Amino acid sequence: MQKEFKRWYQLTTEVNPLNRYFKDRELPIPTLYLMGDKDYMFIKPVKEMVAEHKSSRLLEIKDCGHVCNVERPDEFNKHSIDFIKSVAS
Repeated sequence: MQKEFKRWYQLTTEVNPLNRYFKDRELPIPTLYLMGDKDYMFIKPVKEMVAEHKSSRLLEIKDCGHVCNVERPDEFNKHSIDFIKSVAS
């Protein structure tokens, strides 16, 4: 348990600078953040970023955690494909 916590804690030290980088620079293309609504570690900074960026949006998959593409692959794929189609046309 402690070993796993240390692994996750290390991950946050690597991810937080990356989050800041993307928060400070809006991408010049439509961007979809697709996350589980139970992704307690990363959803708050993404919500803050999406609130500031005009071409970004967040879609939350209900009752899903961090690895939504594994937990709910059909739903993840449907939302991803719908988004790609919406910006491609």
